[in-house]
Amino acid sequence: MIVKITRDGSVVNTIKLKENKDVFSYITIMEVMQEKEDILCIGELGRANLGTTTLSNRNNMTTNLAVGNGTLSVSEDGSFICEDTGNSEVAAKNLTINGEDMGLKVGLVLYKEGFVLNTGKTGSNLFGITYPAYLSNITTRKIKSSTKSGAKVFSTKKALVAYIEKHKRTMEYTVTEYGYNWSVEYNCPAFEYDYKNKKHKDIEKINTEEIETLLAQINSTEAEKEEEVIPEKATVENVKAEALFRMQKLNLYNNAIKAYRENGKIFMSEFGGILYDLNEEAKKAVEKVQADGYTPYHIVVSHTTIGDLYSVLYVSDNTENWLGERMDKNGDIVSYAYNASDPFLSEYGYSQYICVNGGLQRTA
Repeated sequence: MIVKITRDGSVVNTIKLKENKDVFSYITIMEVMQEKEDILCIGELGRANLGTTTLSNRNNMTTNLAVGNGTLSVSEDGSFICEDTGNSEVAAKNLTINGEDMGLKVGLVLYKEGFVLNTGKTGSNLFGITYPAYLSNITTRKIKSSTKSGAKVFSTKKALVAYIEKHKRTMEYTVTEYGYNWSVEYNCPAFEYDYKNKKHKDIEKINTEEIETLLAQINSTEAEKEEEVIPEKATVENVKAEALFRMQKLNLYNNAIKAYRENGKIFMSEFGGILYDLNEEAKKAVEKVQADGYTPYHIVVSHTTIGDLYSVLYVSDNTENWLGERMDKNGDIVSYAYNASDPFLSEYGYSQYICVNGGLQRTA
């Protein structure tokens, strides 16, 4: 963990500490270190109290500066800029040495050195707020992603390249099946500044362009075309099998798939992909789709400026349309959007969704 010690935004010292799960442990470690070494650059040794009771994460950097709801960035000279002064009550108090008030505040910015992988996809939290999805882990044909603060950090380019080469086939699969578009980023602005200004000790021969070329090769992977046999007739059994197939490809919660398989029960996704039983408006949407001769299998609720939309995913009665109805790698899928606030605005068409929290969330 790199710690930038600042005063009035300017860096007065940089130290490296062993990584620890408890971020507040770094505060204690530095307070003890000041007894033997002037890491705070104040000209006096002694047991320190940094006056820090609150830490926040901004742009993947942890700080005791009172940023509030704003952002923390790095200027051209390497100093830190807070766009919002925030709540002074949560800012660091004055530094004390051996209990004596030193009449100044010490700012801290902590961050991990390294690089992260952007999946090119969008994630969503429990409140339906979307964010760029970064790689946190790879298993067999499965990609776990999170916000940038929860991303897997590669401390060196060598480690990053080794990881990419090890999981190349899985990454290629996500490109062809789900439309991933991999790219490499610096973990945070402070690391980017140090790296570009050669303040980071880089003894590697691998350059960033080589990594980008490797990712470009993965992103350009074309899917192996396998001839799929689509039934000629949309029988009850074939339609149900197609609906179950789509539900599995959408990564819907297993219990929702099981309920549909065993008794035809349909769930709706709302508030960031959380699954609920159908309400009265959702039932109206289902009845409309069924009246048109289609078979619904899931509903996605969106609260928009033009009304409450109940998007019904369905299987049509024409098997020639099935391939085009499925979700493509960009997240587009055919659906019927029932506008509960103004039914006149209801319509069939393509909409875009992301898979989250066992359900779906409409994004466009």
